[in-house]
Amino acid sequence: MAIDLVMVGQILTVVLGAAAGYAGKYLLDVKALLRELGESFTVTAKAIEDNTVTPEEMKAIIKEWGDVIRIFGRKTKKV
Repeated sequence: MAIDLVMVGQILTVVLGAAAGYAGKYLLDVKALLRELGESFTVTAKAIEDNTVTPEEMKAIIKEWGDVIRIFGRKTKKV
């Protein structure tokens, strides 16, 4: 039994097209996630830069990482 490369190509085209459509639907979520991740890493890096974390810095860290977790929660509800 020979593998039909044209059929394999067509199947891959359909699968990749569906994946691209799905990714496009959630592009705004991806942008929001990347923005929040950037903010979270920035706040965390600034807080630990001097090897101490103040209560205010800890609140900011918790808030920023909470935003990241909320985006994941929103994402899983849509799927």
